[in-house]
Amino acid sequence: MTGCLFSAKACFQILSAPLMTKWVDHYGKFMLLGGLLAETISSVIFMLTHEYGTWLCARAISGVASAAIMSSGLSHLSKRHTKSEERAVVMGCATTGILSGTCIGPVMGGILHEISPSLPFLTLAVLETAVIMLILLFLPTLKGEQTSGGGEGASTCELLQNRDVLRFLGILVVTNFGCGCVEGTIARHLHLKFGLSAGAQGRFYLLLAVSSVIFSAMSGDLGNRLGRIKVIRFGLLLQGISTLMGASPSIITSAIAFCITGVGIGLIDGATPSLLGDTVTKHFGETGRIYVMSNTCVQLGFLFGPMMGNIIVASLGYGVCCMIAGSLMIW
Repeated sequence: MTGCLFSAKACFQILSAPLMTKWVDHYGKFMLLGGLLAETISSVIFMLTHEYGTWLCARAISGVASAAIMSSGLSHLSKRHTKSEERAVVMGCATTGILSGTCIGPVMGGILHEISPSLPFLTLAVLETAVIMLILLFLPTLKGEQTSGGGEGASTCELLQNRDVLRFLGILVVTNFGCGCVEGTIARHLHLKFGLSAGAQGRFYLLLAVSSVIFSAMSGDLGNRLGRIKVIRFGLLLQGISTLMGASPSIITSAIAFCITGVGIGLIDGATPSLLGDTVTKHFGETGRIYVMSNTCVQLGFLFGPMMGNIIVASLGYGVCCMIAGSLMIW
């Protein structure tokens, strides 16, 4: 039941994608505000209720809200920063913000929960309300909230027919699928193999989280100096090799491998959005649809990765899971 609660967010992010692709170029700022408002409502529901069905509904609302926030946010940044080098740095910083939230959120949530079970959700609701006010006061509405070429711009099908777009979206699916395979199964492996407690497992996870944050922040500058495709390929290689090392009998080797996996994730997730934006702008003109599609690909990987990882581990073991996921990324 807990698995369903967690996967509901990714499911509804994916299911809401067709609607987001229609709105993102016309109503970008309103999507951002609406997403934050929906996220606030979700937090209030979690704070005030204790029923599983209601929480499942709140989690679904949060999924739709996340799709709106991430897609419209990246789209707004892309349209504000049209120079390729500048866009690369800005997108890397945006990805750093997203990954930083995944680092700080569980830690702060745990601390606040010990004070009061409802306090994490109250804090979130207050912060989200404050962000809404800041956006209303300071975020400008882009002229026309429209594609640069006017009209509806390229459709989703037209974008998917471009080989470069399809390749980069595929990379996002594969890397997040591989990461999901490992993240969804490593807790059990660490407990059975090394006897790590839940707290120790949390600290172990920070190795991946912190390294991914650091290198996503660096991905923009590295991409400008070395080439973003080279940075993405290097990130894939690092993530693949480190995943193959992940089933080592040594806790030190496993920790190093997990940290290197975070480096690969940071490089890929930081460099890919700006590369997608440049590719789409070159062939089709400015459109935020590509960021809805990239977010959907990330969620597809994180939805099916843990499912397949747990199936493989239950049948063949954690080592085979790491071999399959690592080989997929290197290939």
